[in-house]
Amino acid sequence: MNLPDIKAAVRIFESEAGAATLLGFADLTVGGAFAIRGIRILKSKSGEDGEPGHIFLSFPAKPGKGEKQNQWYEIACPVTSEARKAAQEAIVAAYEEVKRSSGE
Repeated sequence: MNLPDIKAAVRIFESEAGAATLLGFADLTVGGAFAIRGIRILKSKSGEDGEPGHIFLSFPAKPGKGEKQNQWYEIACPVTSEARKAAQEAIVAAYEEVKRSSGE
């Protein structure tokens, strides 16, 4: 599968060092024609074995209604694992660049 060009813009979430799992927000532009805004950049908790948490993405979602009010449904997300990997790589690279340039 040939994926279109993906560009990411990232905003760092300011919190006390290590206090939050939310690292920032990202917007993706796909093929210069479609945007997905409000992607959350999160860090999983450290494992009991001391292994550091890893960065993962949470795409925009909304809660269900009625009996399904405790479930969340993604509004926009990658359909294939290849597309998810490309989005993850673009956003993490942009996050690390913003973090590096801000001196954190």
